[in-house]
Amino acid sequence: MGAFVYAGAQFGTIVSMPLSGLLAEYGFDGGWPSIFYVFGIIGVVWSVAFIWLVYEDPSSHPRIDEREKKYINPPIPFKAIIKSLPFYAILFAHMGQNYGYETLMTELPTYMKQVLRFSIKEVRRCILGMNSLRVKNSRDKLLKALAL
Repeated sequence: MGAFVYAGAQFGTIVSMPLSGLLAEYGFDGGWPSIFYVFGIIGVVWSVAFIWLVYEDPSSHPRIDEREKKYINPPIPFKAIIKSLPFYAILFAHMGQNYGYETLMTELPTYMKQVLRFSIKEVRRCILGMNSLRVKNSRDKLLKALAL
């Protein structure tokens, strides 16, 4: 399940970066404001769907029976987790990865426009190309692992 969450975040970046470039260049209301309107509307629709379809925990879900609730709700050993050194290694590695990734994603278009002097259209094409390579490499690794 966690893999789908992380894949969704990557997929969102792959779609939103080129779409933002298109909206900035051809969008309504002067270009760049359309980015905020479009993604704001998508966020509201997603939030309403999430609130309507997702439950807080298994005990409040109407389609999970008692036997399944007992199976999926074992007690969590919080004390052992907090005392675990690998937990802190994973925590700090994840924090560092998030910081680097988010910094890159937010500053890359600005860097490409101001330092490299790319137009918005060129920035969009470059980011789309980089994301296409990422998808291609991931697909190739998956196909090799599945031996297809």
